[in-house]
Amino acid sequence: MSDNNVSIDLDLSAVEAEISNMSPEDLRKSLVEIRTKQRVAQKKYHNPEKAKAYQKRRNAQVTKMAELAKGMPATVPGYANLYEQIQAEAKAAADEKLGVAEAETETVEV
Repeated sequence: MSDNNVSIDLDLSAVEAEISNMSPEDLRKSLVEIRTKQRVAQKKYHNPEKAKAYQKRRNAQVTKMAELAKGMPATVPGYANLYEQIQAEAKAAADEKLGVAEAETETVEV
C-alpha cells in the first residue's frame, strides 16, 4: 500500500468558523501574505529560462532516442522496428495503469 494514503482528521467546521469570524481586513491580510509567499517561491524556484533549457534538452534527447529506435530491429517478432515495439508496450502499460486508476477511483467513497 502506498504511503500517500494518510488519513487526517480535520474539523472543517472549526476552520469555517474561524474564517467566518475574520474581518474583511484580516481576511485580506491573510490572503495577501499567503499569495506573497507563493509568488516569491514561484519567482525564486521557477526560473523560466532554466525550464526552457531543460525542455529543449529533453525534447532533443527524446527525438534522438526515437530516431535511433526507428533504425533498430525489433526485439520481438511482429513489429517493423524497435520504435513500434516501444509504442505498443507503452500503450499497453498506459492502458493497464489507467485501468488500475479507474478501479481505484470506483472504490473510493466520498
